[in-house]
Amino acid sequence: MIYMHETIFVVDKRSEDSLSEIRCMEGISAAVEGNNLLLKYSNKISEADNKLLQLPVKKTFLVDDQHQLFEKDSMTPVSVLKELEWLPLTALLKVESQPFAMPAILAEKHTVKIVPSNTVVKSNALLTELNIFKNYAETSSAIRLQTLKFAASEKNQVLIIGNPLPPIPGTEYWQAYDMLIPCGYNFEIPFMSKAINDKINEKKDSVILFDVHGNYQKIDKNFFVQATRSAIRSTNKK
Repeated sequence: MIYMHETIFVVDKRSEDSLSEIRCMEGISAAVEGNNLLLKYSNKISEADNKLLQLPVKKTFLVDDQHQLFEKDSMTPVSVLKELEWLPLTALLKVESQPFAMPAILAEKHTVKIVPSNTVVKSNALLTELNIFKNYAETSSAIRLQTLKFAASEKNQVLIIGNPLPPIPGTEYWQAYDMLIPCGYNFEIPFMSKAINDKINEKKDSVILFDVHGNYQKIDKNFFVQATRSAIRSTNKK
């Protein structure tokens, strides 16, 4: 019995922009072969994921433990997977227009009632200065960084999400659905958090960052990138 443990998607390099939706999806690596991008992922990832199904895929192959390539529904190999340099998708894709920018000014001002809370919760995000994060990244291990994602603003602030968070100065937040609330605070009616998230983030495509006054801003999830030393270094001040 042939065991297929990985899937390869072949995508034209000219369609690179279409991969933005899966930039931060875990378990996907990529390599360049000629004019194509090859996406490799474990079959443990559900192919029913809408983001994967919507990709402009030219060809799909299954890979066995001998690195042989099979077309779907075929038991005869058509080729052997070449030796390629496989990288995390976030490291391979180059984002050119405001790659790590989140809005510095809100287009609208919204307020939700937030009050002080004595409930102890685990922090999941940190808002700090970009230069502080850069200094931390220079001495931090790749293992510590790989658990983090970040987005930087035009005001040279950086919002870091992950666990464990870096031990650097900043404002800590806890997470409820896609919302980040300052630690030590909660909604006036806590059980309404899901309803609030559904109302202000209907498409589930944003991270909602609250301040202690209940004002919030929506940050597109595509603005977040994997925290690597090179990505953090290339985040330039404006």
